[in-house]
This record gives sequence, structure tokens and C-alpha cells, in this order.
Amino acid sequence: MSVNDTGVESERIGLRVTQDDREVRSSFLTPKTKKEQEEELQNKPRTANDVALEDIAETASRLGIDTSNTAPKPRPIPKRIDVASVDPFQAWIGSVGAGVMFVVFWSILNYLMKYYEVHPDPFESSVYVVQRISAVMRTVLLTVFSLMSGITGITTGGLFILGIKSMSARYSIKSESHIESKPENK
Repeated sequence: MSVNDTGVESERIGLRVTQDDREVRSSFLTPKTKKEQEEELQNKPRTANDVALEDIAETASRLGIDTSNTAPKPRPIPKRIDVASVDPFQAWIGSVGAGVMFVVFWSILNYLMKYYEVHPDPFESSVYVVQRISAVMRTVLLTVFSLMSGITGITTGGLFILGIKSMSARYSIKSESHIESKPENK
């Protein structure tokens, strides 16, 4: 036991403060050695997935199921798509369709906002439950139509830009092939 400058035995209190690898650690328990920390990390599952996998393995062994042959499937490799292979007119037609849906959803949203501005309580009821349900329905309707108009608006812009990018990629391929086919004058 050691006595500090206040005259209190530090081991009797059990307070430990150490600085190891720039990390200040304090606890009322005796610090663990590096070997004890490594053993604890090896024995203790680190994630919820590890715990679930151990439970699955335990259940499979209890039921007599052989799980040694099951290897995880590799991730599929995404195919790279050449932008020049996309027809720009199809992208623009899709953009027009998404734009029409955007205008419809935006118009419905504006109508609902104006309606609820004039009629905050459409049922004009004094029953608390009816007031709360109408408020929830108002919120749901406005949220759904604002989300739908936002999604279709972004889709409209994205398809339009895809058409432009596809057209420019096709034009650059044609201009490169035109330059390569010219005979050189010497």
C-alpha cells in the first residue's frame, strides 16, 4: 500500500489513474494487464452480428445441421454502363413524364395548403379526438404530397441531365471517330 500526499492509502480506496498510450484511464477497479485485455477481447464478441452468428452456430450444432459448407456469397460486381449507350430521347421522354407528375403533385400540394389555410379545422368539431385526427391527417397529406413532388422534381432534373450527358457523350464519340477517319496530309 502506498500513501499519497494527503495521507490516504490509494489502494484502500481502490482508485487508479493511469496514462497509457495517451489515454487517461481511471476506475475504481484494479487496471487489467495487457494480457488480460487481449484475452477479454478474444473471448467477447465485438458486434451484434458476431453474437447472432454464434447463436446460429450453436442452434445448428444442437439440431445437427452441418454449416461448414456454407460460404458467404460474394458481392455482385456492378456493371459499368456507358453513358453513350443511353438513348437521350428516352431519357428526355422520361423527364417529361416525371415533370408532368411533378406538376400534378405540386398542384395538389398547393391546393391542400390553401385549403388548410382557410379551413384549419375542416370538421369544425369540438371533440378533442376529432381535432387531433384531422391535424394528423393534414400533416400526413401535406407530407406525402410534398415528398412525392420533391422526388418527381429531382427525377425530372436527373433524367433531363442524363439526356444531355448522353447526347454529349454520343457527339464526342462521333467527333473522335470522324477525326480518326480523316487521312493525314504529309
